[in-house]
Amino acid sequence: MQFRRICATDGPALREIRLRSTTTDNTAFGIHRDQLQALTDAAWTDLCLANAHEASTIVVAVAESRIVGMVGCMHDPSPKRHHCGIVWGMYVVPEYRGFGVGRRLLDAIINHGSSINYMMLKLSVTTHAGEALELYRAVGFSTYAEEPAFLCIDGITYDAYHMMYMYPRK
Repeated sequence: MQFRRICATDGPALREIRLRSTTTDNTAFGIHRDQLQALTDAAWTDLCLANAHEASTIVVAVAESRIVGMVGCMHDPSPKRHHCGIVWGMYVVPEYRGFGVGRRLLDAIINHGSSINYMMLKLSVTTHAGEALELYRAVGFSTYAEEPAFLCIDGITYDAYHMMYMYPRK
């Protein structure tokens, strides 16, 4: 298995895994499948290009010539918050779960954040996502808040934990 940063030619594969993630784990993501389906091929390529530079990135796990896992990290847009990376889109296809893929993806994002001197990483995860919560805690994330009704899907609300990873002070 290969773990690497996304590149411009990954647009179609990124589209495929993001659409799959919102189908298999709909309650885990704030973005709606319809929003992803509406993106053009050029938009997917642009997304790859925008996340292949230093501040923002997407790390993918590739097996058998296909992306089987991904996680993104974006720079907080506010200059006053440039010390903080925002983790998004963490997903491993079901048939590759339980083999350490998610851990290696998170390790890559943590290393990325360290290399660009982030002080912390933040993420949100729905409270019912037990395996994801265990993984985040295992790599060093801690809960700092709980938000009720973080998502509302077909009239059903889902609470979320907001978590952070603090880098050691240099």
